Amino acid sequence: MNRDDIDIFGYNLGGSVSEMMRNPKLERDPITLPTGPQVANFLSNLAPGAALLDSTGNMPGMVDRDAGFTDIFDAENNPSILENIRQGNILDPALQALGVLGDATYAIPPLGATLGTALKAPGALRKAMKLTGGIDNLPQDVARVGDGVEAIDSARLIAAIEQGSLVDGPIRTTPVFQELGIERVREIEAALKRQQGDLNSVEAMVQRANTVNPSFQANIDSVAKSVGGKKADKFINLKDGSQFDVEVKTPGSIATKVERKGLKPADFTDGVRTTIYIDTADQAEEAVNQIGQMYTTIDRGWQRIPESGYFDRKMNVLVDDPATGKKIVAEIQIKTPEMFDAGEQGAHRWYDYSRKLEGRYNHEIPGTKLKLYNKALAEQRRLFGAAFDAADPAILEQLVDKFMRGGAVVAGPQSFRISFQNWA
Repeated sequence: MNRDDIDIFGYNLGGSVSEMMRNPKLERDPITLPTGPQVANFLSNLAPGAALLDSTGNMPGMVDRDAGFTDIFDAENNPSILENIRQGNILDPALQALGVLGDATYAIPPLGATLGTALKAPGALRKAMKLTGGIDNLPQDVARVGDGVEAIDSARLIAAIEQGSLVDGPIRTTPVFQELGIERVREIEAALKRQQGDLNSVEAMVQRANTVNPSFQANIDSVAKSVGGKKADKFINLKDGSQFDVEVKTPGSIATKVERKGLKPADFTDGVRTTIYIDTADQAEEAVNQIGQMYTTIDRGWQRIPESGYFDRKMNVLVDDPATGKKIVAEIQIKTPEMFDAGEQGAHRWYDYSRKLEGRYNHEIPGTKLKLYNKALAEQRRLFGAAFDAADPAILEQLVDKFMRGGAVVAGPQSFRISFQNWA
């Protein structure tokens, strides 16, 4: 069976920074010392009771370099533990909880004060570095996400994209989301889309897509073969016997989405697209790494849609028109063959039906349609659940819920199976 590309979910997930631009060992930024008020703010975070105030959102945040001592308590408060969790931050609330524990140890003689300060110091240091620009001043070989994560320098990453520099390696959005929240992910994605901002019409987008498509598809085909996978074919066969081009989005499809969602052509990230079919997590990782060396790449990691159980790994890459140097954003999906089979067996049809109902009734499905709507979701979960059961366990360990909807991290395969049982 041909593993043709059926883009059954046109979601742009939102989705780690693995490498920074240029050679990280060739440059070092000067380290800027903190000001007196910034030092005072840092020390105030070590005071008894400060961590409890911070955990409830009542502790002033770090002041900027121009602030005076009297400005310290006018600064906007740091987010509480709950606010950090809602924003998708993972490390900050953990350090806040550690600080609260540090406050509690002050009452334990004779080492309570020393131990309490030690427990609170990591959180205080992190806030100071993040809010004073300390992260921006870290050496570039530290300001990236990979083995031994120390910081994510999203500002430099965005600057590299804006300047047209090739970012060395894929930008992985899952760690960005977990470390800095969804807004940083959106900023990085917006920077990528701005590179095709001159596309002011559907016709211009389709023309550029057709221009870059042959060389782009050839490159992705080479990557797919090198990792032991397969790139999707250019056409799928429709029921009426005709063929449908799944590599370049049609003008009608773009125009429909423009009207339905009020988008501009430059907002599209799948004017050019394809899919790579793989069997293992290692194959997917190698493909992402190779593509990240060819193109400026945003990798959203393995994500699933909880309501349906659908999962894949999506990338957006910045592709140059060789004739003009102008750019277009392309989309690459990585899927298992079983996920393709699930779509062929009816999951795509049920998804299309449920999406139309959600759009028509703004997700408030009336009672007269509810039974069939629930059946559509149940059929998707059944078919995609079979694809889940057949997947490489290493892929399942990497699955996170689509974090544009809140980003709960899947603890592992068992929790996913439980959720399927609860849906049944």
